[in-house]
Amino acid sequence: MNRFLTSFFFTLLLVFSIITLSSEYKTAEKSVKNVSESYSLMDYNGKLAVFKNNSDMPVRIFNVYLDNLPESDKADLKKGITCKDDAELKRLIEDYTS
Repeated sequence: MNRFLTSFFFTLLLVFSIITLSSEYKTAEKSVKNVSESYSLMDYNGKLAVFKNNSDMPVRIFNVYLDNLPESDKADLKKGITCKDDAELKRLIEDYTS
């Protein structure tokens, strides 16, 4: 009986460890995915553009000329505005294009 309880305890411990490691792996995987897919809004030849992963070429260019924006927005876009997620990217695009 004592041997059975010991085996049962170690089996539970092993299952718990696997579940915990699996959960940590999925969390780390999501973090890597988010980091690998970062977007920035920046100036590209005087227009608003979206860049992926600090690329030199934009993935999308908008017909929004920086000359028509307030000075503070121009300065931010010259430096680049990194978006923390897709929702922020969409919100900023909507703000600048509407």
